Amino acid sequence: MAREHYAGIDIGGTKISVLITDAKGNILSRSKKKSKAEKGFDAVMDRVEECVKLACEEAGIEKADLVTAGVGAPSPITKDGVAIAAPNMHWKNAPLASALSSRLGVDVFAENDCNIGTYGEYAARYRQDPATADQTLVGLFMGTGLGAGLVLNQKLVTGDNSMGAEVGHMTI
Repeated sequence: MAREHYAGIDIGGTKISVLITDAKGNILSRSKKKSKAEKGFDAVMDRVEECVKLACEEAGIEKADLVTAGVGAPSPITKDGVAIAAPNMHWKNAPLASALSSRLGVDVFAENDCNIGTYGEYAARYRQDPATADQTLVGLFMGTGLGAGLVLNQKLVTGDNSMGAEVGHMTI
């Protein structure tokens, strides 16, 4: 089978969600596990790998069929995929992208979970009808914490280390 599948990974304070898509963006499968953040970074990465494997099995593919993976995590993320600080995960300077890349055998793109969630919603709307896609979209995410993402003039606003729209950390 040709490598034409993608993994989307959402790591949160309480859960890990994974979906597998085809090259057209059609969702083929999903899986979910508790993150068990209290067990540490490596344990969470192992659980992510298990979750990806389960989603691949449900989609009828192997991990080797993945082209790449994207991961969102509750942390500021550097351009090289390091999670700077995720208090609810007990992470500090965690090598998120490289740890998952070595476990999954593909390149991994990492971004703040709220940023990438907002951009994913924007991209889905744009794919449905480019002529009517919003120029600006604000995403608010309430879970273990409060976060946000911002697409402004069709571009994701990330700010320094993906903290551009983190309204959950503002003093008002």
